[in-house]
Amino acid sequence: MSKDLFGHDKVEEAIERLRIFEPPELIYFIRKYHSDVLWDRPEKPFLARMIEKGFPMRVNRWCCAEYKEHSGSGRRVLTGIRSAESQKRAGRKMVEQCFKDSSKTYVNIIIDWTEQDVWAFIKERNVPYCCLYDEGFKRIGCVMCPYNYSRAVEAERWPRMKANFERAFIKLYEKNHGRPSYQRWRDGREMFEWWLSSRGGGKGNPDQTVMFE
Repeated sequence: MSKDLFGHDKVEEAIERLRIFEPPELIYFIRKYHSDVLWDRPEKPFLARMIEKGFPMRVNRWCCAEYKEHSGSGRRVLTGIRSAESQKRAGRKMVEQCFKDSSKTYVNIIIDWTEQDVWAFIKERNVPYCCLYDEGFKRIGCVMCPYNYSRAVEAERWPRMKANFERAFIKLYEKNHGRPSYQRWRDGREMFEWWLSSRGGGKGNPDQTVMFE
């Protein structure tokens, strides 16, 4: 991350205070263009929770429920999901009641838009957007999400986040190394490298790198 662009890595410090693992570029964009955003901080930092519950995988996706889908009770939640994004989303409606919380309603306001519709709207109205889209990102979700094809690439792109993840894996291993399921690794660093690899998280599903699937 460029310190000149983001102001002496203050954004990464802010991310750690927010207890989340979103791309620094996204946080910078929100702070610059949407300063009125209210940050809904989780009760516990993600990595502290991971040490308690284990690392997230496709078959153990506890993190989405706790860190992305927990809020919105009693409110209407606006999303940007679109039918064209996947077969699963093709069956979604513009207005839906949350099946886990009957007081929460999802409003998928651009459910019937194409990708071309989205970019046409942005360009015609000169709407600011996160710079990661200009670098080829199709979806912007949690850094190193286990559903993401590019966990290792993202780890190299955001080394401070990688280092924090690795330290948490070391603590997780030290806590559980006596359990049979953890004895396949020599230490926490090896476990972390395994998790970063395609074996560790599976090939993934790009539809699952964001909430509300």
